[in-house]
Amino acid sequence: MNHKHKRQLTENIRSTCLTQRRSGAGLTLIEVLISLVILTIITVISFSIFKIMSDAWKQGTETMLEVQNARTFLEMMHKDVSSAFLGETDDIFFGGDENSLFFIMLENIDGEVSDLIEVGYFKENSFICKHFQAEPDFDFLTSDLKDVVCENVILFNLSYYNGEEWTSEWNSKSTTKLPRSIKVILKTLIEDKENTYETVICIFSSGNGD
Repeated sequence: MNHKHKRQLTENIRSTCLTQRRSGAGLTLIEVLISLVILTIITVISFSIFKIMSDAWKQGTETMLEVQNARTFLEMMHKDVSSAFLGETDDIFFGGDENSLFFIMLENIDGEVSDLIEVGYFKENSFICKHFQAEPDFDFLTSDLKDVVCENVILFNLSYYNGEEWTSEWNSKSTTKLPRSIKVILKTLIEDKENTYETVICIFSSGNGD
């Protein structure tokens, strides 16, 4: 092999090496870009999953709290209504319609009957309010004596059972007795989801006169 051929061979080898280096550098850059794309996709998917789980947890928590609040309210109302008292005077009466109820109850403390309590339940906007007065003045519409006991309410419906049928209102001044039972239907709305609760409260009182 003469000098010219050796020189040509050397140049070919150098050219091949340069081409391989350039090709290797290009592949490395592509690999980096592909890695970045994959990492971005994984990050987006992870964030989406986290957001879905976070929203589900938030909604589940709100629903659980709403259910607890509704049950607490119904238990409170059940306790009060079942203790309703009908006296011999017109002042001590039991009256209500489809959306409100006012009555006098006997408060039980440590198993002993205490004083008379003036109580009322009524819907005001999206709230159910409770009127409570430890010293009755028999003015059930006293506006400053009320507390919100249930929120996000879209329906608060009451009906009264007289022993034969359900009616939409009750007035002990004309019936001279308490209803046997009261049906309560409560609907709440949270995050565009409606929840319905229904209960029947039986009244066991000597004031029924049965």
